[in-house]
Amino acid sequence: MRRLLWLLLLGAPLARGADFSFWQLSDLHSPVPGSGPVVAAASPAAAVTLQPYGLTAPRPAFALLTGDLTEFGPGRGAWAKLRGYFERFDRPLYHTPGNHDNTWWLLRPELARLRQAPPYTFSYGGLRLIVLDSASRQDPRPSIAAEELVWLRRLLAQVDRRTPLVLVCHHPLQGSEWASGYDTDRLLEALAEHNVVVWLVGHGHSARRLRFGDHDATMGGSTFDGKAPGGVGGNAGYAVIDLRDGRLRVAYKKHAEPTASVELLDKSLAAPTPLPAVRWIEPSSQRAQQGEQVTVRIHWPAAAGASGTAVGLSGEPQSLRRAGDTWSADLPLRDAPPGRYVVRLLLSQGERRRVATREFTRRLPGGAEAVWRRVLPGSLRGALAVDAEQVYACTQDGLLQALRRRDGGTQWTWRAGGEVIGGVRQHGNTLLLAATDGRLSALGRNGQVRWQHDCGRPLVAPATVSGDLVVVGGIDGAVTAVDLVSGRRRWQQPLASYTIETAVVASGARLYLGSWDTYVQAFNRTDGKLLWRVPGAGSSGSAPGVAPYYAPADCAPVVLAGRVYGPDRAYQMGLWDATDGQVLGKRAQVGAAALSADGRAIYLRQAGQGGSRLTKLDARGEPLWSTPLPGGFLPVPPVERDGLVAFSSDSGLVSAVDPASGKLRWQYRAAPGSWLMGGAQPAGGTLYVGAHDGSVTAVTGPGQGNGPAG
Repeated sequence: MRRLLWLLLLGAPLARGADFSFWQLSDLHSPVPGSGPVVAAASPAAAVTLQPYGLTAPRPAFALLTGDLTEFGPGRGAWAKLRGYFERFDRPLYHTPGNHDNTWWLLRPELARLRQAPPYTFSYGGLRLIVLDSASRQDPRPSIAAEELVWLRRLLAQVDRRTPLVLVCHHPLQGSEWASGYDTDRLLEALAEHNVVVWLVGHGHSARRLRFGDHDATMGGSTFDGKAPGGVGGNAGYAVIDLRDGRLRVAYKKHAEPTASVELLDKSLAAPTPLPAVRWIEPSSQRAQQGEQVTVRIHWPAAAGASGTAVGLSGEPQSLRRAGDTWSADLPLRDAPPGRYVVRLLLSQGERRRVATREFTRRLPGGAEAVWRRVLPGSLRGALAVDAEQVYACTQDGLLQALRRRDGGTQWTWRAGGEVIGGVRQHGNTLLLAATDGRLSALGRNGQVRWQHDCGRPLVAPATVSGDLVVVGGIDGAVTAVDLVSGRRRWQQPLASYTIETAVVASGARLYLGSWDTYVQAFNRTDGKLLWRVPGAGSSGSAPGVAPYYAPADCAPVVLAGRVYGPDRAYQMGLWDATDGQVLGKRAQVGAAALSADGRAIYLRQAGQGGSRLTKLDARGEPLWSTPLPGGFLPVPPVERDGLVAFSSDSGLVSAVDPASGKLRWQYRAAPGSWLMGGAQPAGGTLYVGAHDGSVTAVTGPGQGNGPAG
């Protein structure tokens, strides 16, 4: 509550009555050429003529920077250079990250120092501005974090529904980059009864008008033009938002033109009459569906001429039938695995739109079942940890919960001082968490803190235990080793020149890692001294400036039989001699890899035009089996334990596979269209799944009775 009250007061003082304007500058990509000169020429001391509307906007009250502020995150001086662009800009600046800011070197710790790590809100001139982060942590795919939805709903409960709202984020709420349409539907549903005047977004490097559900939106162009010499000219510029006489007007000013000439939006600030609310009748969110179809039925007292469609499992819209105020449809469920699904309704009344969703569970005789399901108030970005009695889940905003393994009940909670991106690691009776406040924490299984060590830089990677050491990589490429028992530092070495996102891998007296500096490297366990460094397969031979995109950084390498296997963002897996780093070869279409439980084989997550596969190789690199499975391009490694291999799809489906034969045993959809960035953890024949929607699900296969013992 204290954080919420503080956020309500953040920003420029509330002003009323006077006309005012503000600017939107988007997709600056510091330090690429172009943005600096464009920003320098955009003097806030001068008024700007909005040519399409025949008016002159006063000097801006503030400016919004809507994502991709940097090219590869704030490292290597990119953040300092960006700040330098605005050295003479004497108006308040409000930031939101984009995918370029959060993927390679997480910008959020820098924004936290400014007290602008989204979500946050401020008011000006009767407007309420709400800034969200649509850029996933350490991944280029967009998402809306579960903790942001919780925050937004609490905020909206305190805001008059007539208040004009301006929503700000980097990504448009449409397109195939999202896990599913449900990811953005939940956001639109939360705002359905409120007066959203406009969404301001970036990402597309163009200035244009958009529509998200019932909301107007504009895309704010870019301060550089990658097709023009030096990045200046052409379409480089910024958007001007003018408010006067109860109206909001948006126009885009190209750097090469004296006025804002591109018309984007002109509308009233008055709250429209809300569309009628939707009341769900079917499907039940509590009672499982067991047939070959699901019946959709709602009560919606819309005006004559209204229409609606339902989108189910196939993704194909189906028209709703109307009988008075009751609307219905029958959607097929044939061939759908058991699990959690969602029905999405797209309703129209004239030019107005409304979105409504309902989750439901499908159960099949003889199919896998959820023993329990919990929804936590935050997204799960990293892996869960599971022992004989408890499941440990840490949301990315730093809330660690110990859940009873038998029924999902909460045993205890603990909160880290920063975000936890890499999840929780367990070693015996010790739990290890690394957070963006730089602290590495060790807790007992009862939640008591044993020690904390400040590594001196933000941490997004999970920790690794090697003998009596805990080793973790930092956002700046430094690796820190501390004593497992006391937490005292043994050594710290600057081994990489950019972010270490994944766990360090231990093999004997050596440690191995991949990072966003494009390299795989080996170093001594005892003192951290570098032994060898080689470029990743995807980065090798890349065009200048492009190599970091394809670095071997978002899946940890695997060491087997004297060889190092390193998957990368180009979906190539390099192969090197573990002793000296000599190149031994590479394999295409590999997004992630992991050791088998006995340490004698390697599992590959493969994705390509032919679909996704789970492949098992022996110690010589020869295939033992390969099974086609729904997967996708997330770099989530398979996990083997207790006679099962867990393989997760991008958007909610988990598969349990026999490790000896590769035969699919069963499948279950644990989340209805959310990223499974932390994958699934098998234990005792049960899969424990943490999803980006905040859900934790314990799933057992056919004939396993009541599931996990505890």
